[in-house]
Amino acid sequence: MFVQTLSMCIESINNTDAMAGRLQKIGEKHVQYAHRGFKPIFWDIFLDALEKGLSNHIHSFKQIDDKILQETIIVWRKLANFIISNMKRGYVQQLVKDFKEQDGSLGEWSKKHPCFNEK
Repeated sequence: MFVQTLSMCIESINNTDAMAGRLQKIGEKHVQYAHRGFKPIFWDIFLDALEKGLSNHIHSFKQIDDKILQETIIVWRKLANFIISNMKRGYVQQLVKDFKEQDGSLGEWSKKHPCFNEK
């Protein structure tokens, strides 16, 4: 799924507003994955892993000079941060929407939501 998301971002690179909207929709969907074990901290873990993996891969290209190599790493990091920050935004927006649509208190709602129920 991430490869498809990354591909969509690269294809939409000249329309960042549309790209951000799609990424936020993906983030919204992750609220429902909390019942399967998704935790908000996974966004940061994934971002770290993505940056490390991309950096290692880019460094494997021996024929590229150091300046272009460093610029490439910066661009990929910016894209990765854009992707994750917009997915986080959609996730939080969906949490707020879910809360506003329920009838109970914040305490009652948070007890029912897995990401607020950590031990």
